Amino acid sequence: MSFNKNAIWYLNCICRKEQLIKVLLWRLNINAFSLTIIIFILSNGEKLGQKLHFKQQSS
Repeated sequence: MSFNKNAIWYLNCICRKEQLIKVLLWRLNINAFSLTIIIFILSNGEKLGQKLHFKQQSS
């Protein structure tokens, strides 16, 4: 009986760990995605800023 309980507890532990890992990976994916967007916006914003600055200088 106690072996059965331990086995079930162990399986529950494994499932919880898998769930935790899935959640962490999901959050990391979101963070990586938002970081990519932020970097993309920053690099494009810098290029736009340079273009505007160049236009202001030339006019």
